Amino acid sequence: PEIVLTCNEKSHPRRGTLQRVLNKYIPETKRSKVRVTGYDAGRWHSGLTYDRVIVDVPCSSERHLVSDCVRRKQKLEPTQWSPARCKRYASLQYSILQSALRATKSGGLLAYSTCSISAVENEGVVRRLIKKYGNEIEVVRDCGELSSSKLEAMGAEYRDPGWILLPDKCGCGPIYWVTLRKVKGSIPNSLKQNHK
Repeated sequence: PEIVLTCNEKSHPRRGTLQRVLNKYIPETKRSKVRVTGYDAGRWHSGLTYDRVIVDVPCSSERHLVSDCVRRKQKLEPTQWSPARCKRYASLQYSILQSALRATKSGGLLAYSTCSISAVENEGVVRRLIKKYGNEIEVVRDCGELSSSKLEAMGAEYRDPGWILLPDKCGCGPIYWVTLRKVKGSIPNSLKQNHK
């Protein structure tokens, strides 16, 4: 089967960076199979569906905020992070995750990830999707060749649902991810809502 890769990034500067990275690492003979778009991921843009969808959503990035303050020897200001900020991100993330579910073919896999430690942005967003579309999706606990026991040996912690790597346990991260399988072919029309 023909493999086509579609990468979407709404931010023009980040999309340029993405294009440069793809050009650097993907052989010229394969680049015609790669498409870079600039859609608002929170709104579905077409009827295209994919076997595999990876969603790395914008998040509160607490580690980056703290690291930047430590590097600059500055105090973390309340305006830089708050529970309300996490809730705003969670709303955006949920919108993007719904669109991603719609873009996933029946039987296809959807991976959702953040670099947040906030349960509101991580498992909270996924639980909300499961609550609404639970009969349409299932959580995939193992990650291909990385079984649950291998992930735990790496220092990953299981969240309900998903996995998280934390810097104090494994020296990298934070990164949260969950893999979902779309088990039914169509998502109800309620998912087709307009997010303007």
